[in-house]
Parts: sequence; C-alpha cells; structure tokens
Amino acid sequence: MPQIVALDREKHREFKVVKNCATRFAAKQHILNVRAVEVGIAASDMPVFINKHQDTGQLLLSAMASVTPGESLFVDDQGWRAAWIPTTLQTYPVLLVNAPNTKEGYAAGIVEDSEDFSKDDGDPLFDEDGGEAPFLKRAIELLEGDVARDMQTQQMLAKLNELDAIRPVNINVTYGNDQNQTITGLHTVDEEALKSLTGEVLEEMNSKGYLMVAHALLMSLNQVNSIVQRHNQLGDKPSIKQIQLQIEKPKAETTVQ
Repeated sequence: MPQIVALDREKHREFKVVKNCATRFAAKQHILNVRAVEVGIAASDMPVFINKHQDTGQLLLSAMASVTPGESLFVDDQGWRAAWIPTTLQTYPVLLVNAPNTKEGYAAGIVEDSEDFSKDDGDPLFDEDGGEAPFLKRAIELLEGDVARDMQTQQMLAKLNELDAIRPVNINVTYGNDQNQTITGLHTVDEEALKSLTGEVLEEMNSKGYLMVAHALLMSLNQVNSIVQRHNQLGDKPSIKQIQLQIEKPKAETTVQ
C-alpha cells in the first residue's frame, strides 16, 4: 500500500500536481466515500450504501459508481460526469495523514513517489516564498471541513445502528452471457424501522437531519437502474440483463414459553 507522508514545505517545495490526475484516479474508483450532508446530491446519480471499513469495521457511507471493481461509469473523455463531486476528487492527490504531534492530530499529506506529481508542469503546491499555493490552500480547506463532516456522519450511522435500523443488502447481477455476480458487504436503512419511530426518537432524528438522510439513502437505491443503463451503454463488456437488490429482513423474535 502506498505510504502517505505529511507535506513538508522544503522537501516538497517543487512538487506540482499533474494535470487531470484526479480524473484518472476517479476512473478507477467504483466505490466513493460520501458524507451524510452529501447523500442528497450524490443520490441524484448513484446508489448510496452503508458499508464497513474492512480493517476497522467502522460504518461508512459509499456511493456506487459501477458494479465492476476498478472502474467508474461516471468518467469519460470530458472528465467527471455527475452532479456530485466527491471531496477526494477536488483535493486529489492531497490527502489527510495522521500527525500525532500536531494540535489537530492530522495534516495534509501526499504519496511522494506518485506519478501524480511533477517538478516540471502542473499546479504547484507551494509558491515561490514557500507559502501554500492556491491549489493546496483550497485542498486543505476542503479536507479540514471533511473532518467535521466525517464526525457528523459517524454520529448518524451510530444512531441508526443503535436503533437496529441498518440491514445487509446483496446485489445480484445477471449478465447477457448468463454469468452471475453477487455483490456483498453492503447495507441500507430498514424502512420499517424508520416508520416505527415515535416520540422523542423521531424528533431527535428529524432535528439532527438524520431522518432526511436516511430517506435519501432509501431513495438512492433506485439509481441502481442508472448504473445498469450506463453499464449497458458502454458496449465493450457483457451487458447486464437483470439486477436485483436483496435486503435482509430482521430476524423474527421468538417467545420462550
């Protein structure tokens, strides 16, 4: 895995961001991180799911840009083709890295040996005086804003989990050549659990904006059809004949007599 290091004004002073590197990066991302406040606009193009970080188990929100790993259906010769622009694509190749010695606990970082940087052409990270150039300044602002948005997202997902309102969902894909694919590890909101909310819980969910996001997550599932249409329009791979979402039902309670 590429190592991310904290930016250093002297060491990285001559680094420039290669043109269109963010678009090339996006073209290989079939899953994109989403914050709760972004779900509404992300859902206008893509289905958004709840999933778990494979290492930490932390709940996350992710938009699906393709059923094919390593491919996005929202990038073409013209660039990114969706209303929602993920923060990652706006800041790439600048990322956040843990920095325990700083007050914030994080810092702007890069992968030093990445092909996304050049010392000849591109947007500079630093100006001639060693200050933050416009690209880097904007990237840091966006990344710092996402720290708070990540916390809000975690709080919302924790609440949904507490209410037992998250259900696993599998996506079963049948291709025109009769090959089958099952996508697992995804979750969505339990609609019945939302309907059963009453009193203070309902008021809390609504006042914090969680209820609106939860409904947007459910509505976004309709965008699976958009993924199918985009996939089939490419014409350079087996078409999708059918796609089904299978949402796991809550286990029935048993009464011991």
